[in-house]
Amino acid sequence: MTLFGSQSTVQYATNGTTVKYSSVNFGSAATGFAASVGLQNPTAGGQIVLHLDSTSGPVIGTLYTNTGAYQTVSTSLTNASGVHDLYLTRVGGGTISAVAWLQVK
Repeated sequence: MTLFGSQSTVQYATNGTTVKYSSVNFGSAATGFAASVGLQNPTAGGQIVLHLDSTSGPVIGTLYTNTGAYQTVSTSLTNASGVHDLYLTRVGGGTISAVAWLQVK
């Protein structure tokens, strides 16, 4: 399931920035998550942590953003099933200049 594609709704996410996607359907058991991200400073690294239902909810995966301009990063998901709000939180690293797409697998 693609949460969005072709146009970014996330721009200039810095450390601590959180984005919420409401009512994401993970089906009976989603196993992976991928995103196309671009970093303002590709050597800065950092993470995007995926939480269910709140910013302090269970962590279901972590994307490591040690990439350059628009590369795909992915992670496996744990305990992701049913319909939940999905929170993506930027932790450390440089500024994400944009996210091209997100996909639950």
